[in-house]
Amino acid sequence: MPFSSQSLTLRDAFESHYRPQRLRGASLSTLRQFRVTIENFSRFLKHRPTVRDLTDDNLIAAAYWMTDRGRSPATANKLISNLRAIWEFLARTRRVPKFPTVRKITEPERIPIAWNSEQMRLLWVSLLSQKGDID
Repeated sequence: MPFSSQSLTLRDAFESHYRPQRLRGASLSTLRQFRVTIENFSRFLKHRPTVRDLTDDNLIAAAYWMTDRGRSPATANKLISNLRAIWEFLARTRRVPKFPTVRKITEPERIPIAWNSEQMRLLWVSLLSQKGDID
């Protein structure tokens, strides 16, 4: 059954419906990330978001709002992913009428600038297993 006039806050929908059903046993870090996502969405909208604020236009605009403020595309995509997860759950449980169709924003391919310690360890393991001398 849909929420009356979809005026339930997104935070309340998360805490009352999504978290108990989908995040039972989730780490404190995961819960914090969802709450930070909702807070960032609130900052973008300049009001406490309600379920009615879950629109494709709002999600993509919020993602670009984040990148415009120096956040990485990956961080902006985390906002989209978290809000989509809540929204899709609400739609599947018929608490909202529409499913999201918004897609993540394009992330540039990250080119590593150095090998990490695990990569260096594997390189040396491989080199030391070779026959011959290493200069």
